Amino acid sequence: VEKRGLEIITRLESDKGIRIKLNRDPRVVAYRTLHPLGHVTSKEDVVVVDSIVLGEDYIEGPKDAVKNAFELVKRGYECVGCGICLGYCPTGALSLERDEKIAINPKLCIRCQKCLGICPIIKF
Repeated sequence: VEKRGLEIITRLESDKGIRIKLNRDPRVVAYRTLHPLGHVTSKEDVVVVDSIVLGEDYIEGPKDAVKNAFELVKRGYECVGCGICLGYCPTGALSLERDEKIAINPKLCIRCQKCLGICPIIKF
């Protein structure tokens, strides 16, 4: 049985700040969840969001940025579709997809980050 949740396996200091090793691939949900942190792009086998790098089983970058990226990736994996975050977005960039998970429209997201820190999945 595959775990639904996202967990941190290890935390290591790196030359870029901090690297957290995860039990799941954060790139799977990156394009639908990480837009509040910056422009999401792919380079070779990693996803890059400003100073944050996401690989097959890790997130690396400045400590606060990695914390925010982990929160958004965790929300992407564990979202139950409660919709609490929808009301915090001033531009309507958040929506629930068919799978009842949150998605962020990059064309509408102004990166205000008001959607960070309010998800009950993260607070639980």
